[in-house]
Amino acid sequence: MKRPITKNNRKIFCSMIFLLFTAAYLPSNAQFWQKLDTANHSILNIYTPKSNPDYLVVSSNTYEVDIRAEAPKFFFVGSGFKYSTDRGQNWSETRLDSFSVMSIIEDPKNPEVWFASVYKAKRGYMLKSTDRGDSWAVDDSYCNELHQIYDLESRSAGDGYIYGAASNTSDGFIVSTDGFETCSNGTGLNIQSRDVAVPTYDDKTVYLAGDNIFDGGVFRSHDNGQTWIRGSEGIEGLRILCVMPSSRSPRVILCGADSLDRERNSIPKGIYRSMDSGMTWELAAAEGAFVYQIKEHPTNPKYLVAACGEDGIWGSANTGFYWEKFDDGLPDGAFCTHVEIPNWEPTDEGILAYAGVQGGGVYISGRIITSIEENIVNSNKLEIKSVSPTPFSDKFTLTFSIPEAQNITFEMFDMMGNKIFFKADYYNAGDHNFVWFDNQNISAGNYILKVSNGLKTEIVKLNKVR
Repeated sequence: MKRPITKNNRKIFCSMIFLLFTAAYLPSNAQFWQKLDTANHSILNIYTPKSNPDYLVVSSNTYEVDIRAEAPKFFFVGSGFKYSTDRGQNWSETRLDSFSVMSIIEDPKNPEVWFASVYKAKRGYMLKSTDRGDSWAVDDSYCNELHQIYDLESRSAGDGYIYGAASNTSDGFIVSTDGFETCSNGTGLNIQSRDVAVPTYDDKTVYLAGDNIFDGGVFRSHDNGQTWIRGSEGIEGLRILCVMPSSRSPRVILCGADSLDRERNSIPKGIYRSMDSGMTWELAAAEGAFVYQIKEHPTNPKYLVAACGEDGIWGSANTGFYWEKFDDGLPDGAFCTHVEIPNWEPTDEGILAYAGVQGGGVYISGRIITSIEENIVNSNKLEIKSVSPTPFSDKFTLTFSIPEAQNITFEMFDMMGNKIFFKADYYNAGDHNFVWFDNQNISAGNYILKVSNGLKTEIVKLNKVR
């Protein structure tokens, strides 16, 4: 017997239709992660080339490796990588099958050329592709016996430098300027490492994560790895798993750390922050979490994302001073080991990111945005008030004003474009004097001084007289 359709039933039915329509057509949760269809679930690396952010490269293995171990051991053979040219919707066939592909990077001088650090049959070395990773000369290896190169990094300026961080060796730093025809270890380290990073504001500075429990720390070089300065105050006795210098604030450095107990088991510690270029440190976020990678947005570096083990993914929208956890949509118990932020334009709703889950594959986020956004309305206001004397002989004083505390960089160039001076420092809001002394005894002539806060750059023309 059919029930009569009453006015009340009609209202309930219409409400249900409205709810279904709303669920189908309203935007999904802005912090919801969705899984991509990748082959293997033991993720080794997620990479988006600087020249084409729609490319997505995922290397993985069939079986899990305990990356928390003091010296992780990879299997005799690996499972290669796949790439997508449409943000993970469709995938190539497997490339470099039988290799564990630790890291991939494009040549800073030629984006058609890719390099891969690989591991197979207990050997680590470099391989090269000349067609954006589609084919590889597997019989022509470079820089053999480099152990396990965890990470590769280069500068976008195209100076040819490529840096590597190597594990299971005391020569944890690798550098090449000729496409890995030759490799150098630098000098004076005697550590292993899982991460190397370069800031955008300088063409010679390199940061290395010291993956040693007794003589670890964050190492900084200002000469492309020839000499190093160790910063460990506040992170004594910790093992540094990753490091990331801020491209927006030259003095701000972030790292992820753990420690090892007597049985050499890993004890997670969290995200640490330095405000003095890596010399002293304090706990910043994700206390008690494994932190394996920290990445910043390529063109808007106030946005950061960190892979924090079983604590999921953490994000920041103010250069790492405030963090929030984002794990909605990730599987229960997900252990996040990798993150990548493609160079897609941020919106008012935040950024998109990729995450690698140990044993769970690769996920893509919805728009990630924290509940505390940095107010950067005034951050692009940098006023040059005066320069005196003009012209100058042995020194000059530049007076400038900023409405809020921020990092300011000073770069001086001759008329041939050669950089003759660089300095970065943190200034509070207000008026400041920057005094430059001619310690180099430069020749008389015209010079350019660039003053920048990362968002705005002022150009000052100078004239030097005897």
